[in-house]
Amino acid sequence: MVAQEKPIEQIEIARKPQDNPKDIVPPIQLRHFTVADYYRMGEIGILSEDDHVELIKGDVLEMPPIDSPHSGKVNRITVLLTRLLGDKSIIAVQNPILISDDSSPQPDFAVLHPRADFYEDKHPTPTDVYLVIEVSDSTLRFDKIEKAMLYAQAGIPEYWILDVNNKLVIQHTQPSETGYQLIQQLTAGKTVASPTLPDLSLGVDQIFGK
Repeated sequence: MVAQEKPIEQIEIARKPQDNPKDIVPPIQLRHFTVADYYRMGEIGILSEDDHVELIKGDVLEMPPIDSPHSGKVNRITVLLTRLLGDKSIIAVQNPILISDDSSPQPDFAVLHPRADFYEDKHPTPTDVYLVIEVSDSTLRFDKIEKAMLYAQAGIPEYWILDVNNKLVIQHTQPSETGYQLIQQLTAGKTVASPTLPDLSLGVDQIFGK
């Protein structure tokens, strides 16, 4: 007869004879959080506006501190996007998007469809988004794999990663359930032209301030 597995809550750590009971660490039960849970934690004070976190696939993830090179890039891109797009779209800087029931990322930029209330009544959802941009240094691998799949499966038309360390732009388009179907790396001297936003065309040198 095959032994049945215990439910997670009944699994215990096997104790060795020499273990001191005080040194035994109880098993950690990881909870899958929903967006409702996440914002409720903010309402009751478990999370505050000073906590630099985002909800990704049910996990509350702490984001790295924003250093001056990162914030400088964000400031630069804010000016460039505003100059090119004007009032044709809303440029949300480090604000949440409601991707699904268990994901609410806070990308560095989300270029949104115009809305009269400027999204005061409700955070934007994927259908409100033209383009997402992440300024990526220490989070490059996560942004290339986890974030790219998250945004693609949500149907966000276009996603740029600004690779700060290598000074290149990774442009993702044609989203699908298996990821973005077209990924291009653009280096110094090249231009990033958005197929989603005809007015948006930026030189890689402009983006990185050369």
